[in-house]
Amino acid sequence: MIKKLIHYFKIYYRLQSTFKKRLWQAAWYSLIAECNLQLNRLDSFKTYETNQPETPLKDIAQKREVLWMKKIMRILENRAPWTPMCLNRATVAKRLLRRQGIETTIHVGFKARKENEEFEGHAWLTIGGFFITGRIPQLRVYQELKPMV
Repeated sequence: MIKKLIHYFKIYYRLQSTFKKRLWQAAWYSLIAECNLQLNRLDSFKTYETNQPETPLKDIAQKREVLWMKKIMRILENRAPWTPMCLNRATVAKRLLRRQGIETTIHVGFKARKENEEFEGHAWLTIGGFFITGRIPQLRVYQELKPMV
């Protein structure tokens, strides 16, 4: 256990400072979103309603931010002490990318349910068809909801 902790510390130490900053911001916003979800306060998930036209990625810095966000969301999914669900990850990534001037699209879909099955939904974030969060193999079974304008 100690060796594993030292290994992760070494990896973290080698990361760029900007990446570390984004990682901590994402962890903080994800924790807040998770607390809000547990308290049934859905204010932090209103970004789904405000999908703006996507930003075309023009320069290397914007592409790097998107790839970093994808990596950060994977790290949170696997390493956070809480379990950030798909909607949590999508809204946190959208919020942080929006702060960098990059507009993305949140998609929310639901699986057609059969009798005696639970209602199942999924959320994912894309930019220009590129998945940032929520890519799963069985994504085609989810019917995407369109936001009401």
